[in-house]
Amino acid sequence: MNTDKSQQVASRPDYAREELVRGFTRLLESHKGADMTEGSVTTTIDVQNISLPMLHRCIRYFYVLYYDDTPDQEFPPGYPSIRINGRMFSVAVKFGVDGLKKFAASKFEGNCIRLASPCEEPLRACKLLVEVAIPVYSSTSKTCKELRSSIAKSVASHLINDKRLLDNPAIKHVCHKYPGFAYDLMAESIKATNGKA
Repeated sequence: MNTDKSQQVASRPDYAREELVRGFTRLLESHKGADMTEGSVTTTIDVQNISLPMLHRCIRYFYVLYYDDTPDQEFPPGYPSIRINGRMFSVAVKFGVDGLKKFAASKFEGNCIRLASPCEEPLRACKLLVEVAIPVYSSTSKTCKELRSSIAKSVASHLINDKRLLDNPAIKHVCHKYPGFAYDLMAESIKATNGKA
């Protein structure tokens, strides 16, 4: 979903309200061990491992179905938005907020597409992509293909055009440590060279 489309959807108050209710409901339901006494409900959501700027992005998403992925006080200028979007995806998975998960995955995929561009310097792009691959492959299940396939497809596009990248120590390390990445990279390379991408 591109930004213009998401802002159009966000302008529909009925949809925004529904997503807000779904988001907060999922957040409340996600906490195990909530103290529920007869006549009242007290729920505590554990957000200790989520920074305040990331929480602000979540709340903004609940209200307008959009969040800003430019660096802020938490992230220095030049900090890649791909990392912010990857973290937002993780937050969405943690709390089971499907709309936020899809939106973060869409923004993440857009980041990967830009990094796969022939205009990008291949070594710099691949270095950033494999750095991002580590938390993605270590914190998501095999069935969570949204981010995994975007990273593999982008790295594969550079590998096809510059075979020297196969000797890059960072790529080798991630392939050895995360066989799922190696498999996804191989599959995306085959698809791209067969014209089935």
